[in-house]
Formats: sequence, structure tokens, C-alpha cells
Amino acid sequence: MKGHKMKYKYVRLQFPQGGDFTAAWNSIFPAQEDAALYDEITAWFRATLPSRVGVCHFKTENGKVLRTMIESAMALLERYGIPFDAVYTNTPGTVVAEDKLWLWTVRSQGEKKWEKSCGAIVFFQQ
Repeated sequence: MKGHKMKYKYVRLQFPQGGDFTAAWNSIFPAQEDAALYDEITAWFRATLPSRVGVCHFKTENGKVLRTMIESAMALLERYGIPFDAVYTNTPGTVVAEDKLWLWTVRSQGEKKWEKSCGAIVFFQQ
């Protein structure tokens, strides 16, 4: 539709090689020029993202700081050659926990493919 812009409420990162964000993030060994940004993003995630069971979705509506940190993290993942897909959706699945920045979900029993079951749009990164 021309002129139609859809807004997605949630985004999650998934990794084609398997694993989760923490494993992918910890595989980065930043060069000196990226070390301060890497440390800042790591500290921010540790301070704001409690441990939960399930898949973490970032709430896209929560302003500039979250957007800046997620976009900066995605830029570093790309720079260091760690492939990921950014999955944007309005229907993330069965919610198991939530706070002001994050949403944790699990697949419902019988769901075979996450993207179909939660109406997600996947933007593939190279």
C-alpha cells in the first residue's frame, strides 16, 4: 500500500547459527576503537535486562535510549561478522513476563515456526 507505514511494537534478534543474544554478544572481541561502546552497551544490558525464561523482545515504543542501544548493538554485531535477523512483530507469542522495556514470550504448544505463529516480519542482515 502506497503511503501506508506499519509500526511494529516489538523486535527480537535471532541468530541463524543458533544460540541467543548473550552468546553472540560475548563472541565479540572488540577492537580498541569499539571497546568503549561495547562496554557501555554491555553495562546497559546488564543493568536493564533481568534474567528470564523465554524469548526476549525489545519494546520499540520505549524511546530513544532503547533504540540507540539496540541499533548500536546491531551495528557492532554486523561489524564483527556475526549474522543475525531482526524480527519485528506486533504479535510476539505467549507472554510469560514483561516490564517497561522488554517482553518475554514462549511458543505455544504445537507451533512449528515462530515467524508464522506470531505474525513476525523478518529483516535479514548480512
